[in-house]
Amino acid sequence: MKEEFLKLLRSTNREHIEDLIQFIEKTDFFEAPASTRFHGSREHGLVEHSLKVYEILKQKVETSCLPINIPKESIIIIGLLHDICKVNFYKIDYRNAKNALGVWEKVPYYTIEDTIPYGHRRKICYDANRIHKTYSRRKIFNKMAYGLY
Repeated sequence: MKEEFLKLLRSTNREHIEDLIQFIEKTDFFEAPASTRFHGSREHGLVEHSLKVYEILKQKVETSCLPINIPKESIIIIGLLHDICKVNFYKIDYRNAKNALGVWEKVPYYTIEDTIPYGHRRKICYDANRIHKTYSRRKIFNKMAYGLY
């Protein structure tokens, strides 16, 4: 999955894409869950979910009854990076639960550790600004969140 994700990102040939890849590789993106209880609430869930969103978006654009003229590269960026703000967002904690024999034991589960409580969209902008500090926040946000570059 990691190789497919990186291959797709590199295929965009966008300016600073290698800076973005370096940032992502320094995070837990490829190991992190996509959520704590819902879609992708398991190890590697975030990268799985991101690839699935890209695949669905690509299919929707290709099969739309109305023409959607959006560059292939933008579809890749929108799909793959829509949850980039979830890097370093989850942590593993432990709770007590009964096993199949009815014996209490500690079991791992994902919980949120939001060290930057900006909300989804603002956090994308914050992360993007850390990647490439010379860009304005609005420009970076538009580039990453809406695929406008």
